[in-house]
Amino acid sequence: MRIHRRARNLIRIAAVLTLARGRASAEAEAGILYRVDAERSAVSFVLQATGHKVRGQTKALRGEFRLPRTWDTESLAVSARVEIDAASLDTGSRKRDAKMHGETLDVEQYPAIAFEVERVKGPLGRLAGGSEIAVSLEGKLTIRGITRPVSIPAQLALKAGEVRVRGEYTLTWTDYGVPDPSVFVLRVSKDMTVLFFVVASPAADAAPSSIL
Repeated sequence: MRIHRRARNLIRIAAVLTLARGRASAEAEAGILYRVDAERSAVSFVLQATGHKVRGQTKALRGEFRLPRTWDTESLAVSARVEIDAASLDTGSRKRDAKMHGETLDVEQYPAIAFEVERVKGPLGRLAGGSEIAVSLEGKLTIRGITRPVSIPAQLALKAGEVRVRGEYTLTWTDYGVPDPSVFVLRVSKDMTVLFFVVASPAADAAPSSIL
């Protein structure tokens, strides 16, 4: 009887160890889950108008993505989505913001501006040394329900267990069906500069990256 009990105990222990190894393997393969830290992230824009520049900004960002634990490549397929609360964009003028949120962006019907990253290109192997590197973020940008492919240059770094991305991008807002806000002699450029700084931290249930 004792032999049988010992055998059963050994079988249970083996089963637990096998399950634990399976979970660890699955987690390693899935990579690390990161979430955007809105308090430390920001997006701003600069738009040239007749005689002056319009500047706006927001810190209302949200998003999450998974990244592998090793980066020995120059082209990495990813699945990341970062959204901006369109109604949070602020230029410092109530009248101008009311028009931007209403007629221009129609935030009631299109509450989010979304960037989906599908691939990151660059010397990603250098991230292991803590370097900030130049990359290209390949994906899709959606504004007012219109989605277009984009390639956005950025600087990427992995520091203190966090992903940090910064850069700027020239956006032609007419490509997304945004109505022209120009009025009489007050003309607005069709190109705007978008600047971004995004910090993402591992989710509470994610282990620190092994390459840092």
